[in-house]
Amino acid sequence: MTEPSKREEILEALRVALEGSPVDLARNRPLGDLKSTIVSLNDGETELVEEYFNPSRYEFVLSATLEIVVASSLPEAGEAAEKGARDAALDALIETLVARFEAIETMPDRVTDWRMLPPSFGTQALLGAAGMKGCELEIEIDYWSDRSSG
Repeated sequence: MTEPSKREEILEALRVALEGSPVDLARNRPLGDLKSTIVSLNDGETELVEEYFNPSRYEFVLSATLEIVVASSLPEAGEAAEKGARDAALDALIETLVARFEAIETMPDRVTDWRMLPPSFGTQALLGAAGMKGCELEIEIDYWSDRSSG
């Protein structure tokens, strides 16, 4: 059995660091699983930045995405109250995830830098979805590997 790639090791470490109450974090969760709230760590893109030959070493940037979706769950409270509660729940989840990300002290060996970008509220998956609001938080991770596949 082969060892997991450095990319896979990094994504799993990130998932573990961000998970915990009230965040039910899964990897690559489809929106079809939406009940009231989801947080999904999506693998994203990996870009080869530099290649060294002696010894073989490859530098990458991994752009993983946290997708957060909150559905309204209080229709009896009225539209304004429902939207306010939904928006407050989304803001609280963002703050929780940002705080957990900022508290990460160590990442797996060979990670040279990591950063979370500001939230993007224009997620494509939510277009036309009544009663839902969401955002994406992109996380960029610089690392190196001895494999060209990352």
